[in-house]
Amino acid sequence: STTKPWGYVDLIVTFGEDESLKSVRVQFLVVDYPSLYNCIIDRTTLVGLFAVSSTIHLKMKYYTNNGQVATINGDIAAARRCFEAVTKNLNTVTTPKKKKAEQPMSAVISVGSPSPVELDARLTKKEHNEEKLQDKEPGTEKIYRPIPDGDFE
Repeated sequence: STTKPWGYVDLIVTFGEDESLKSVRVQFLVVDYPSLYNCIIDRTTLVGLFAVSSTIHLKMKYYTNNGQVATINGDIAAARRCFEAVTKNLNTVTTPKKKKAEQPMSAVISVGSPSPVELDARLTKKEHNEEKLQDKEPGTEKIYRPIPDGDFE
């Protein structure tokens, strides 16, 4: 069977909450096809977000508007339900009802900040620019010249 696209739509998509906000323009291809996914984010969106994603860890790290590194964590239980639905050729996934005592969990769990053990080795934009300036200070560059062989003076 052939699926015909309805067209493209450009939307501004915001990732994160509060201080970890980042908005990027995303171009979506609209198709009339039953699927478990609401949308699929492509590589160009991840590039515009300066994001690094890990499907194994169900996490995505990206730079916020103020240069901090934020993390979006996935839901392993929801991913498992979707996988099982796909293997059974289902177009919908049933979500279990939440208990009243359970608080809704935010998608953004952490925002990069100084900590005793820094697991994210990426620099903020400010730190990166400062490091580039330190590397380019005049007179600090070593000039490497080959050592001549034989009778050179």
